[in-house]
Amino acid sequence: MPKLVDNYVLNRKIGAGQFGEVLKGYDRTTNNDIVVKVIKRENLKGKFVELLENEIKVLKGCNNCNIIRLYDLKKTPNNFYLVLEYCNEGDLAAYVKRKKQLTEDEAVEFIVQIHHGFRTLVKNKILHRDFKLANILLHDGQIKIADFGFAKLLTEE
Repeated sequence: MPKLVDNYVLNRKIGAGQFGEVLKGYDRTTNNDIVVKVIKRENLKGKFVELLENEIKVLKGCNNCNIIRLYDLKKTPNNFYLVLEYCNEGDLAAYVKRKKQLTEDEAVEFIVQIHHGFRTLVKNKILHRDFKLANILLHDGQIKIADFGFAKLLTEE
């Protein structure tokens, strides 16, 4: 049975992480597909509160077509819900495994898009700290850098 959080219908679990689970759903107002990262408040202790705050700051502060978009943030007594852009082709690790081999043109295009995303991260003094193929998503052939749960915002110090 679908779960309802404000305007969002959460249909099915598509992943799990250290702090909770990832659900696919849709926005009832726009009918657009979304992904919701559900983070249980009971799992947020100590430095994990800072990690969540950093992830939210990073996602709110990065406006780049090659970085996953945070559409909304909802809070309930039990959970935080990060409403994110849905990527219809999954992650790059699974993509490479399916294809077995990328063409040179495809590899170059992906590298160019990753570079474009990282330029924004560097400009905003953000260190990803968990960069791997599983945290690079694809949507209609476009790269989306994702999972900023361990990101660090650098200061002048």
